[in-house]
Amino acid sequence: MRLGVLYTTDVYNSIYRALIPAEAMRRKGHDVRVVKHDDASRVPMEQFSDREVVHVFRRHDKAIAKFIDGLRNRGIGVTYDNDDDLRLAPEESEFFKRHRATGIKRHFAEQVSIMRRAHLITTTTDTLAERWAQEVDRPIEVVPNFVDDQHFVRTARNSEGVVVGWVAGKEHVADARRLEIAQVLQRVMSKRPEVRVVTIGVRLDLDASRYTHHEHIPLHRLGEYTRKFDVGIAPLADIPMSYARSDVKVKEYSAAGVPWLASNRGPYAGLPAKFGGLVVEDDAWEAALLEITSSKWKRLQLRRCAERWARSQRIDKHVSRWEAVWQEAAAMAERAAAA
Repeated sequence: MRLGVLYTTDVYNSIYRALIPAEAMRRKGHDVRVVKHDDASRVPMEQFSDREVVHVFRRHDKAIAKFIDGLRNRGIGVTYDNDDDLRLAPEESEFFKRHRATGIKRHFAEQVSIMRRAHLITTTTDTLAERWAQEVDRPIEVVPNFVDDQHFVRTARNSEGVVVGWVAGKEHVADARRLEIAQVLQRVMSKRPEVRVVTIGVRLDLDASRYTHHEHIPLHRLGEYTRKFDVGIAPLADIPMSYARSDVKVKEYSAAGVPWLASNRGPYAGLPAKFGGLVVEDDAWEAALLEITSSKWKRLQLRRCAERWARSQRIDKHVSRWEAVWQEAAAMAERAAAA
């Protein structure tokens, strides 16, 4: 298959929804061309004119609309991945504050316009697939996020105390505030002098003497930092966005060999301990953290489970799901051309 992939570095999720699947397809023997396009300028059609199918990740400007129209006119299959419903942005997020209701509606309308142009839509969860089905009359395929070699780091672990870590985008400030995660962690640190906290992305109001915040860590080093966690957390508050999220955060922790605690909600609801972690009710975060930080044996047991589960979530074990999607889009374009 001759596959083209257009992605943007503006959105971190392009790693999972474009780059990782593309590289897995290349390893499987397909002819893959990946092109980065971060602005609203014309997309270079000449780089895709020999492709059977082109995958576009989440861009929704006029240049992308024109590009997709051009692909279809040439009989090239188009898939569009949308893993985020902009309407669900929490009020605490920077995106909501920047665009408010009117801007969000406009951005979403642009996304819908793009989705209606594609032959096939891909997304991460059944929740999002149901939402897209209300907006577009197109086939929608759910393909979860999977991890790749870059997540399986084997660098040094933490050797001092117990580190509770959280890797989360800044929009997770909504979860932190509603679940009072900073207050919970402060109480845990007061009861467990050996506990320290590290966050990457989201910032918490914690005692600086035992708290480290990293604004941003380059992707190629993220696993190295995550591996120094003794336990990773993934809190999700009871807000609409939580039910549309993917489970990739706990997969990232597991690939780094880090046991995790996650809210018993949305993508994490009911996840078993054999996946390397424990699900937590909203009022049980302090108790869960106190228990896991006090038991090295429990963390070791969960770590072994996490590493085993993560190996089953490698992209190469699941790339056939993406392959089937792109084969179907190419076939749809071929049938349309024949008609």
